[in-house]
Amino acid sequence: MTVRSPVAAVLLTGLVACGCSAGEQTTSDNGPTPPTSSSAPSGLLSETEACAEVRAGIDSFNEGDLGETVRHFELAVPLAKELVAEDEAADTLLGAIEYYATLPPEEYQAASPSPEFQRNKAITLTLCEYGAGPEEDPSETQVPA
Repeated sequence: MTVRSPVAAVLLTGLVACGCSAGEQTTSDNGPTPPTSSSAPSGLLSETEACAEVRAGIDSFNEGDLGETVRHFELAVPLAKELVAEDEAADTLLGAIEYYATLPPEEYQAASPSPEFQRNKAITLTLCEYGAGPEEDPSETQVPA
């Protein structure tokens, strides 16, 4: 896995230090990558439509559009539910997506330092890695903070 941002590098370093794995409570990168399928074998969640929506939600967050952030995570929920039967990591991803989809836009900033927000951020960044889809050059990708 190629780390494309300093924030992701810090998150991944922290996950390695804590002994977390992608199948548990970890993160995924997100960026504007077109979906390649709605389902994928284990390890390829980044290439799914669900992760494309997650990356779009993170991009909206980075642009300060919290309403659009929530909308993308809401769109990702049913897509992630389809993946759960095929990949056990998808269940972890679904939990993180549901967290962000149900977090009211006006509460994002206040929630961002919480352990739950940070854990779900780590999960989405790890399982929905930027660069996994056909277009892999997101501009200065940040993560919800």
